Amino acid sequence: MAIYFDAAKIAEVVAQLSGAALRRNFRDVVLPEVEAGLVAANTGAEVGAAGVAEASKILKLGANKNVDEVHTAALYLGAGAGTLVTLDAAELNALENLDDELAALEGAQAELALLAGLADELTALSGMDTELGLLAGLTANAATLNAVPSNPGNVAQGVLRVSAAVKSTETVTIGADVYEFDAGEGTVTGTNILVDIEASTIKSEGTLTVDTQPTASDTFTIGVGAGEKLYTIVPNGTANADGEVNRGTNLATAQAAIVAAVNGTDGYNVAHTQVVMGDFAANAAVITAIDGGTAGDLIATTETFTAGTNIFDAATLGTTTAGADSAAGDATDALIAAINASGTEAVTAFDESANEVLILADAVGVVALATTETLAGVDNTWSAVTMTGGSAAAAINIAKANRVPTATEVALGIMRFAVDFLPTMVQVQVRVTASGAIKAWDGAIAIIDAAGDINYVEIDNGGATDWAATDTAYVILYS
Repeated sequence: MAIYFDAAKIAEVVAQLSGAALRRNFRDVVLPEVEAGLVAANTGAEVGAAGVAEASKILKLGANKNVDEVHTAALYLGAGAGTLVTLDAAELNALENLDDELAALEGAQAELALLAGLADELTALSGMDTELGLLAGLTANAATLNAVPSNPGNVAQGVLRVSAAVKSTETVTIGADVYEFDAGEGTVTGTNILVDIEASTIKSEGTLTVDTQPTASDTFTIGVGAGEKLYTIVPNGTANADGEVNRGTNLATAQAAIVAAVNGTDGYNVAHTQVVMGDFAANAAVITAIDGGTAGDLIATTETFTAGTNIFDAATLGTTTAGADSAAGDATDALIAAINASGTEAVTAFDESANEVLILADAVGVVALATTETLAGVDNTWSAVTMTGGSAAAAINIAKANRVPTATEVALGIMRFAVDFLPTMVQVQVRVTASGAIKAWDGAIAIIDAAGDINYVEIDNGGATDWAATDTAYVILYS
């Protein structure tokens, strides 16, 4: 194989035959020429421009190892034998438009999020096979369906009548909710719901006068029932148990010891559960019932003071100020507020009047919550022992007919109107056909449960005013 250099290149190489220059020129000039010569000698083809594939020329990669245009019948990607790319040119070109589709999907995030929450709805629909099956043969249009009469259902109700005063501890019950009226302590029994009526009551009051220093062993008693408490005067400085009161060193300290014992502020007496006591002024102290109402007038106040002027104003509270229970209107307002704020049963209370509380179920349907009370007033009671009047939504069967009686019907005095349901209520009106005037027809109406699915209504001329051949009977039937 022969390799030729032109004279100019040979002369250039020879002229620079020095160490570094020779090596550089051999690398940059001679070797490329040798390479091109070898290729041309082996193939007989010229080397094409870098990066450009040309017919009948050897392909030479560009500086970035690029080829600007490639034509191939099959494309394989990957190491070794690679994997055949099966998309054709049109399909690959279609990928160029994915940017728009991807941008559109990016804007659909909100819609996709909404779809994510449809799981429950789709689950509910999956259980509607029976209902959807009923629609399979339906031919009615929207207008027909909209004309179908229906009963939207009724809400159950209860009415509590309160016409007499209400006392502390009385209760009203609705289902599992027990409402307890309280006139002072702010506490109720167990899980009962508090109904605060303190502000609408008057608290019983009595007065204790102590103008002489008590004698050791003097006693006084305050309270009623389980709340009654006995206090004993003991020598000064010796009181150390519940119910003991120091005699004091003088009248003033004795008076202070009495107040502290009743209110439970002396460190050893427990506070009285039924009353509180005010400070002495002019040798007199007022004792006030904790709960408002007339029950406070029963709280006993007795004593065995040696000094005859140390004395209560009466044997019970109520002389200084008589107690008064909550008026009916105030009590019902407080009860309504408690029901609507704290009740657990699904009812809402309304103030129908000063003497009536109306409760309504929060949804239609049969609701039969028990309604009871422990109110003392004779007229303080529920209208029924359970809520009443509730019914579920349901379709209504209704039909109407109007016609002039035939000669046979006039002769028999009977007209019949057949329907495919059993009516529970029938309305009949007879009018003079020509004028439309209403006649005072007063015959009998009979609902006949016939065999099969067909039922009918009979109207007869058994009353004082009959229909005739000149009249038209209008009949409306319900179930």
